[in-house]
Amino acid sequence: MFRIALKSILARKVRLLLTSLAVVLGTSFLCGSFVFTDTIGTTFDDLFADINANTDAFVRSSNVIEGDFGAETRNRIPAALAEQIGQLPGVVLAEPVVQANAAIFGRDGKPLSVNGPTFGGNSLDPVVSPWVYASGKPPTGPDQVVIDMGSAKKEKYQVGEQIQVNGAGGTKTFTLSGIVKFGTVDAPGGASYALFDLPTAQSFLLPQRLAAQGVVDAIIVKGDGSVSDQTLAQQVHTAMGDNETEVLTGAQITKENQSDIRRALNFFTIFLTVFALVSLFVGSFVIANLFSITQTQRLRENALMRAIGATSRQITSSSLLEALAIGIIGSVLGFAGGIGLATVLKLLLSAFGVDIPSVGLTILPRTVVITLVAGTLVTVLAAVFPSLRAGRVKPVEAMRASAVEDLGTSRGRLISGFILLAIGVTAVLFGLFGGQPIYFGLGAAVLFIALYVLLPLVARPIARLLGRPAARFRGITGQMAMENASRNPRRTARAAAALMVGVALVSGVQVAAASTRASVRDIFGRQFTGDYAITLDTDGGGPVAQGFEPSFVDRLNQVDGVEAASGITVTLGRVNGKGRQLTVVDPATVGQVFDLKFTSGSVAALTADGVVVSEKRAKKDSLTLGSTVKAQLVDGRERNLTVQGIYSEDVLAGSYTVSRALFDDTTVDLPDFVLFVVRKAGANEATVTKALEAEVKANGLGKLNTRTEYIDRQSKQVNQIVGLVYGLLGLSVVIAFFGIVLTLALSVLERRRELALSRAVGMSKRQVRESIVWESVITCVMGTVVGVIVGLLLGYALVVSLRDQGFNSFSIPYSSVIVMLLLAGIVGVFASLYPTRRANKVNIVEALTST
Repeated sequence: MFRIALKSILARKVRLLLTSLAVVLGTSFLCGSFVFTDTIGTTFDDLFADINANTDAFVRSSNVIEGDFGAETRNRIPAALAEQIGQLPGVVLAEPVVQANAAIFGRDGKPLSVNGPTFGGNSLDPVVSPWVYASGKPPTGPDQVVIDMGSAKKEKYQVGEQIQVNGAGGTKTFTLSGIVKFGTVDAPGGASYALFDLPTAQSFLLPQRLAAQGVVDAIIVKGDGSVSDQTLAQQVHTAMGDNETEVLTGAQITKENQSDIRRALNFFTIFLTVFALVSLFVGSFVIANLFSITQTQRLRENALMRAIGATSRQITSSSLLEALAIGIIGSVLGFAGGIGLATVLKLLLSAFGVDIPSVGLTILPRTVVITLVAGTLVTVLAAVFPSLRAGRVKPVEAMRASAVEDLGTSRGRLISGFILLAIGVTAVLFGLFGGQPIYFGLGAAVLFIALYVLLPLVARPIARLLGRPAARFRGITGQMAMENASRNPRRTARAAAALMVGVALVSGVQVAAASTRASVRDIFGRQFTGDYAITLDTDGGGPVAQGFEPSFVDRLNQVDGVEAASGITVTLGRVNGKGRQLTVVDPATVGQVFDLKFTSGSVAALTADGVVVSEKRAKKDSLTLGSTVKAQLVDGRERNLTVQGIYSEDVLAGSYTVSRALFDDTTVDLPDFVLFVVRKAGANEATVTKALEAEVKANGLGKLNTRTEYIDRQSKQVNQIVGLVYGLLGLSVVIAFFGIVLTLALSVLERRRELALSRAVGMSKRQVRESIVWESVITCVMGTVVGVIVGLLLGYALVVSLRDQGFNSFSIPYSSVIVMLLLAGIVGVFASLYPTRRANKVNIVEALTST
């Protein structure tokens, strides 16, 4: 049977390649995501190994608070420790390191918009510096700066020019003394860097209270080679005594840097892998459909095999061997395509300003194994039931003149379909409301399989309903299309199923996005009571800096016509032993621009030794006014904070809100990420707006938004994420498109005699073409309609599950639904192009005389 299966495959090379397409697309994405992230990870591993090659020890504070998704806040250490370390035996160099927020300005007087953080720091000794000078020299004095090559290229800056930089000390003009590269790349991870000498970095980049304390972020130590890194680190640690510091070896800080970049890439890998699996899942519907059709078409062939002695098991095994071959070929082609996709992704990152060292792709054995196993396994599993049906063929079927598929309604199909439906719905609900997201994905997959099983039972009436307009307005061609689509409901339903999955996912995302936008508008509309908001982002992209210094909000409060201006920022703290996000506000002004709906107490009464908490957190931890919460800030000291208020609106403020005064005696830098302003009653709007615009321009950073503009901007931020998701889900729709093309092409082959007879009695090529086009449209619209309904239900369930997080608005994007239905018709037309060509090439005499 192996030789027979091999000959069958080789005899149908075109069908083999076309069926493999569904596997190729999914495995290409899977392989590409692994190759790309492995390449980036390996590249940065090598980069950090090179730039830390001369670092023998790394000193930093041992006080650190870790939050979710790898976020952390670490305390600073006294710069004077560097001098102490430099005097130790075996130490050649001890370089203090300052890293803070700084925004480089372009020639147009606006901050550069980059694809990463905007950092500032101090220039280091070339022996330990990760920076390599491409031109110029290190900065000296308070008027000189060095910038990264990426930023210099954007504005074509040359050494000696005057440029502006914004830091904690405001916006100042500096002379560009040098341009540097980060190892072999223009800038690390798309970030921008402005480097100063150490005294300037401390005075310009750090707030005055921190600059006065003389603190730095870390100290890099270079030894003379007389002792090992481990010994040197231990000696430094011993010399530090009880200074709340930790000392890492060069190898340890290198490994940590490498782990950080890989952790950052993990989300990207998971994100791409999920969509690759979605594509393979959609492809499995296409493969199952194609195998079902081809096994039906080969009914006589299989029956003859049974008649000459082949067993049912041999027929099934032969069919599965074909599926195995298709899976292997498709996976191999997908692996090759994935390598090309990874190359394209690298080029896209470079195009977006994220410079990556020019090295070859990293292809790990794990990538090869996963790609081949996933593609082959999906193909074989999709072919199991069609192969089993092929094995059950009876020898008497060899006497039939044409392929006939059993179209009867199966009680087993009905029962199994509803069982799967119940399991899928239960898993989806448990995933949404039980806090287990993975069950949502598994439940959705089972739900789609259930619909795949049940759809043939209702495909006939749906096809006739959707086909009536075509039958009415296009006459005999529309009537034939409707009859062809409804005559074999299993084939029509299976062809529509793949499109149903893709459309359901897209429409579900659309509902979630529309509902999120509506909820965001509602949330900000209720809580933001000010008249203006000053944001860091620009019209062209994301944030151009990491925050506004507190001195800016103080100046805004002095503007005539301003009742109050208040900034908001967040930091990490340890509350009752767990890392938590703390919202930091100025109690004297925040209540005038935001309404958190206090059920008891007030934010105005918040003091440096107090905290206001959300109603949910208060109920969970049994907190009331006057209760005590143990908090630990990044300086390591523990504080007992008194609950001075409880609020119900916690979507924006989170669980804990504290006063800025709490951090007065710490080394934590607290730049505001947004500023809110309210006008005085009776103040002239135009006059106040003009005065605020002048302040923003003088500050150099920020964009003034009216209340309406700010709320619109917040709601539109969802579009960026949704746009990426659409692009990735589009792959599943492309696979479904190929599935419909192949289904129609195979159905044309199945109906060769029927088409020939129609042509023989007078049907024109145009009429044949029209009937197939309308059949394709009916199939596409069926998949789209069912997909939209399922997507709306999934989207609604998702929105309901988020009600506790404040997302209470359910919104149906009617315009998007209409567009999808129109696109379904267009897709149906394009999907019919190849099948109609095949249909019109049928030789009438040969088709009528064939058996």
